[in-house]
Amino acid sequence: MTAAQARALDRETEGQPIERRYGYLGQWTEQVRQAFDHGREVFVPEVSLERYSPRSADWVSFHFYPVRDAQGGVEQVVTLTQDITARKRAELALDASRARLEDLLGSTPA
Repeated sequence: MTAAQARALDRETEGQPIERRYGYLGQWTEQVRQAFDHGREVFVPEVSLERYSPRSADWVSFHFYPVRDAQGGVEQVVTLTQDITARKRAELALDASRARLEDLLGSTPA
């Protein structure tokens, strides 16, 4: 997704409930709501975007940082997104390799 597409999507979903705007977060939705409603910082370690389009990554992590106004209320929430696709693919490949090795070792006579 280009920066222009991201801005257009942001404008399109502005003011929508958290579930609609960040539906892809699944189990993290309630914690993200806390960032917007109560100014809590939230880290989401990994989210699969493989079922969503348009996208520029298959796996991402998020940091949600509240920005407060002079009265201490949440004025906006800054979201930092990191593409972790390469790391996640390496982890999955390592898991598959480990499983093959365990199968091999398990089938070797003692």
